[in-house]
Amino acid sequence: MHSATRWKISGALALLPMLLPAIFLWPALTGRFVPSFRDQSDFFLPSHQYTAARIARHELPLWNPLAGNGETWIGNGQNQIFYPPALLFLARNAGIASGIYLFLHFAAGYLLTFLFLRERGSTRPASVLGASLFAFSGLAVSLSAYWNHFAGMVWIPGMAAAAIRGLRTRKQRAAFAACLGAAILAGSPESALFGAIAAIAIFALERSRDRQRHEDDWTVKIRRWNSLAGAILSGGLLGAIVALPLLDTILRSDRRSAGAGAIPLRQLASLIHSPSLTRYGWLPPAASFVQTLYLSLPIVLLAALGLLALRRSGERLVWALFAAVPVVLSLTNATIPFRYPAKLLMLTLLVISVLAAEGVDGLRFGGRMRYLAAGALLAGAAASVASWTGSGRGEKVTLGIGAALVALSCLGSPDFRGVLASLGAAALAAHLAVSAVPLVRYAQAATFAKPPLPAAGKVLTSPDGLLSEWATSALPDENLRVRRQIDSLEGYSNLPFGIAKATTGSALPSREASRFMARLANRSDFIVPAMVSGSKEIRFPSGGRVAHVVVPETLSGVAFFFAAEVEPDFRAAIFRATSSGFDPRRRLLVGESPPDAPIRGASSGRGVAVGSTVSETPERIEYKVDLSETFWMYRAQSKDPWWTAELDGRPTRIVRANGVFSAIVVPKGNHRIVLAYRPWPFYAGAAVSAAALVALLFLSMAGEPIVRTRRG
Repeated sequence: MHSATRWKISGALALLPMLLPAIFLWPALTGRFVPSFRDQSDFFLPSHQYTAARIARHELPLWNPLAGNGETWIGNGQNQIFYPPALLFLARNAGIASGIYLFLHFAAGYLLTFLFLRERGSTRPASVLGASLFAFSGLAVSLSAYWNHFAGMVWIPGMAAAAIRGLRTRKQRAAFAACLGAAILAGSPESALFGAIAAIAIFALERSRDRQRHEDDWTVKIRRWNSLAGAILSGGLLGAIVALPLLDTILRSDRRSAGAGAIPLRQLASLIHSPSLTRYGWLPPAASFVQTLYLSLPIVLLAALGLLALRRSGERLVWALFAAVPVVLSLTNATIPFRYPAKLLMLTLLVISVLAAEGVDGLRFGGRMRYLAAGALLAGAAASVASWTGSGRGEKVTLGIGAALVALSCLGSPDFRGVLASLGAAALAAHLAVSAVPLVRYAQAATFAKPPLPAAGKVLTSPDGLLSEWATSALPDENLRVRRQIDSLEGYSNLPFGIAKATTGSALPSREASRFMARLANRSDFIVPAMVSGSKEIRFPSGGRVAHVVVPETLSGVAFFFAAEVEPDFRAAIFRATSSGFDPRRRLLVGESPPDAPIRGASSGRGVAVGSTVSETPERIEYKVDLSETFWMYRAQSKDPWWTAELDGRPTRIVRANGVFSAIVVPKGNHRIVLAYRPWPFYAGAAVSAAALVALLFLSMAGEPIVRTRRG
């Protein structure tokens, strides 16, 4: 066979492991099951379905009126409104949409890591193992339960691949910016940050090699670092359409939980402990952000060998620090500006992938010490297989064969060693995919049927924490757990069915919404909070079922009040408005009182107010009202600074009412009132992202500039 043809065939075979995720995603790809582990069933799937449904109706979903008495939707990056793969959820079959979405990201993670390792100089067998480790390891599959962070993670090796080439061309800089922007659009600015940090470190290591090659031209150095800075800035600007609204939401949210969620120290044992041996190990008291860190003992040994195989001590120190620091931070609940520091382990996983690839090549091309390393690898595989008395045969066979073939790649001719390394890497990749099967849990597609519809209007539920505990108590019956989530409207389970809910599953609720839900957690009587929030039904778990209570008199739609009391502290207003002695039909608490507002005791209480809805969409509502005197018009919708009100075409002020909700002053007479949601962080971000996209497209298609040099 011609060498060029053989080279192409071997390259094609190296891409075959991209198909391995089908092993653990097959139930979803058939359309009969839907991934349901952790936040997938009650958060990511329904939020993506709601977003896709709005887009299918040719609407831009900026506001969600169905959750938390109304909340920003564009300010929640996890919804992935502008992330292209999320359009898959336009498909009606939730299982197929979820399966393809996850499959494409597993495949992308493998491909980008493979390209990165090849750029580093790793051989194809080593790159296959390293890429499989990054894409299919226990940490990667555990993170796949959080679609935004998993989607952001797969773009990190793409940034690294562009950075290692030096960003010398416009296309390389555009590729880097596209990967960083994609991580932000996926709703994971943390992943974008981690990718930028990894790129800076890799870029610095490559520049240190330039110094060793005596490429010390300071002009060239400054130009290259400027290229990196420009690429990072371009990627950030590309994601501004998501980043700016998200930043606005963060600044107005309750961030007291930032930095929480460390992994327990005992979970480090899962590095070499097969996932099949611990079913539902994520449940309390062993709960953690990730299910497992599984790599397998042979791969851990390969990574250790790869670290020792690095020739430069400085490079060895950098990779060791990048592997160790995220682990330490993940164990210590460090004070960092985001929840769940275990997300930092994305960087550790990238480093271990690099080191494992170095370990494979070290066995093939190293010195005499490689024989000792091969013996340790065989011993580690034997110990793992012998100790896994409860694991599946497939796991044992693939691990044993893979480790043995990689260990034996230190023997024979170069071509023979290459064949053994290729087969061994493929077997270890298959082992990781087979080991991931217990980590991906499913519920039958039929389980996601419509819940019992409310009598009418909005529903007030118990806080999501209580609903989650009740649903989780149904395990190991995954179908029953999901059914309980949907029947009780836990999280965002209400969204696909168009049912409005007074509580929210948002990870970034406003301070007012957090206080309102905390108030619910300390109460047994929900009637007054239901009336204040305009809810016509209350749902709460009772034994093995969901109890329903109808609220006969509630402030749904709009309500008119003759006068109001001023309570500037929203916390005190929420406490008073949800107390048993408060009558929300006759009393209204406002955060401030405009000069023309009716004050308590100044009205006769005999006025007449008639109102009707002219048109209504989630982002715009128009009313016509006829009032016999000045009234407060109250809406049981959360107060958001980007909602505007117009009274007969003139702006009027929206005031916080009952601590959470909204009210405006409407004078006597016939009036036309328009309420509109105009989030300027989104409009500003959209303009910036559009400009950045046009610039990147132009630069990537344009030719490279001619660099003039002086003679002599």
